[in-house]
Amino acid sequence: MYIELKGKTRRRKINKIRPFMLRSDLIYFSSSGFTLIELLVAIGIFLVVTAVTLANFPSFSNRLSLNLLAEDITLSVKQAQVFGSSVYGVKTSAGKTFDAVGVHFEAPLLPMAGERVLDYHYVFYADLNKNNAYNGTRANVRSTSVPRGDNLLAVGIACGSPTSSEECLEKYIINGPNKVLAVCPDYITASNASLSAEARIIDCKTRAVSSVDITFVRASLEANFGITQTLGSSPYSTAENVGIILGVPSVSGSIPRGSFQKAVVIWRTGLTSFEQ
Repeated sequence: MYIELKGKTRRRKINKIRPFMLRSDLIYFSSSGFTLIELLVAIGIFLVVTAVTLANFPSFSNRLSLNLLAEDITLSVKQAQVFGSSVYGVKTSAGKTFDAVGVHFEAPLLPMAGERVLDYHYVFYADLNKNNAYNGTRANVRSTSVPRGDNLLAVGIACGSPTSSEECLEKYIINGPNKVLAVCPDYITASNASLSAEARIIDCKTRAVSSVDITFVRASLEANFGITQTLGSSPYSTAENVGIILGVPSVSGSIPRGSFQKAVVIWRTGLTSFEQ
């Protein structure tokens, strides 16, 4: 057997050539690469990391949705504070002006078996009646005249041109799995100040009221609370703060697996805080 030497014209006879082990003056072929065991180990590590990431993603997504909802509610309250304290007033279609605005929150109707929430929202309103309370269509109603005979939670509110019977300026639809679970007056008191955040959230849910209105009147930065104990009762305002509990609704009222609950606390001074 003959082989051509690199850079030379003469030929040399050799008896045996080992693959990839030629002399230094021959062309050298590299055999570097991954072995099968190394490849299997790399794939195994990738699968473990992927499994851990996918397992934690629902919890991460739910927590992110909860935090965003809490921030949206806080911004809506701050918007009402700015409008109520610094805006002179806006003329309505009836020629009236208002110098007080607020945000209306309601305790939701928990879905029964077979129900799903179509449209839950809270209301940004103009206090035309100057009673520190929202006058208008409820944000939560149970309707049975829907397709397929299901009981769904849905409502329609006409907003944008407030009247004395419908004070809605805007409605903020809450998308995503997290909703308003409960509203209560005096979320933090002297008697429960030493409790944990989880215990206070449970206590708030046991003392939940029908609705809470947070109104700001020009030119004060302080909040005026209108608390309605039950549907149709007269609102009262003796509270230093109100709590809005956020989370994923469930039929049993318990916390679904992988979800969290959070409290947005609005103080009479207009400040807000969070607990989770």
